[in-house]
Amino acid sequence: MPLHTTFHAIVDGISGDTYLEPVRAKLGGSSFTTTGAVVSIKGQGHRINLSVDVPDSQLQDFLDLAVKTKPPVLTARLSANMQLQIPPGGESVSKKINLEGNFTLRNIHFTNPKVQDKVDMLSLRAQGDPKAAKPGAPDVSSQMDGRFRMSSRLLRFNTLTYMLPGARVNLQGIYSLDGQQFDFYGKVLTQASLSHMVDSRWQSFLLKFVSPFFRNKGGGAAIPVSITGTRSEPRFGLDLFRHRR
Repeated sequence: MPLHTTFHAIVDGISGDTYLEPVRAKLGGSSFTTTGAVVSIKGQGHRINLSVDVPDSQLQDFLDLAVKTKPPVLTARLSANMQLQIPPGGESVSKKINLEGNFTLRNIHFTNPKVQDKVDMLSLRAQGDPKAAKPGAPDVSSQMDGRFRMSSRLLRFNTLTYMLPGARVNLQGIYSLDGQQFDFYGKVLTQASLSHMVDSRWQSFLLKFVSPFFRNKGGGAAIPVSITGTRSEPRFGLDLFRHRR
């Protein structure tokens, strides 16, 4: 039975208003604690308002509630504090669920090999080792922190920080839960300067002239970037003008 169908079956079995103070629950193989209320709305169903604390779980267990793309865009361990709201009505949970909160993802792996390769190569270049930055490079260990809001099958990130060896990526933007839209922009802060991120002496020489424009105050480079496209065909590029403030 699909997860959203199981969820409806459980809620529909509740009569009247129910207040949770607190309840330890399980979703897939992940445990979490929740407090809040399931309020009966006459003739409509139930309105659910919950505070959710996720100490350490599999991201996939929570993505299954709302994301229908297989495989998911990434796998990771999840820690989060969220506010969850589900209004009454006959629509599936994936269409009407609203979430807002903070999260941390650890041990991130992107299921699209093209994306994972770009991450691995970015890390090597950011550390000043461009010769090793080739497709198939060893996967790096990375972590992501952020604040998000999810509604109408769109994930909106006000702040998103992605940390990997040699680099820190600060982003904001939108991701659609059907995988058909990426629209992120921000900056990549690297340990190495721009001229040390390429393995060609000629390119390195040329980049020395523009490096001052991308210099980070704390050392290394600060490069404006954008990520657009879809889950299967993401596009990575410089973002010199579109979101400059």
